[in-house]
Amino acid sequence: SITQVFFITSATFAGASLYGYTTNRDLTSWGSFLFIGLIGIIIAMIVNIFMASSALMFAISIIGVLIFTGLTAYDTQTAKNIFVETRDERYGVKFAISLYLNFINLFQMLLMLLATENKGSVKIPTISIRQIDSGVKILTGGFCTNCCINITESDSKG
Repeated sequence: SITQVFFITSATFAGASLYGYTTNRDLTSWGSFLFIGLIGIIIAMIVNIFMASSALMFAISIIGVLIFTGLTAYDTQTAKNIFVETRDERYGVKFAISLYLNFINLFQMLLMLLATENKGSVKIPTISIRQIDSGVKILTGGFCTNCCINITESDSKG
């Protein structure tokens, strides 16, 4: 159910954020790797709009969970390091939005990955959003055929 996926997302996000905040390992090298992975997800989602492959959507979901979990740890550490170095609170909104988008995209990927009970019942449009350092947002869309919503005749009449 959506509630279970929300709690799974919350625990995953909290764990990744805690790791990024407390680790002594430098995660800056992850940034370019994760960004390239994000571009790959976007390209795969665009391709899958035309192919409508459930196997590709499954792969995108798994890779997306890994990418957005990594981005959460990376963004948390980056936010901490910038605040420690500058003590400037201007960056707070930027990193809050970035972490919020990580959470939303992680939730979406987990929902696509774990929602297999009502396979093929309804196509739900999906959007992947990511804020880049330059302030540009990347938007891409697709269709999730493995969703939690099932429209029956009684639902569609009323």
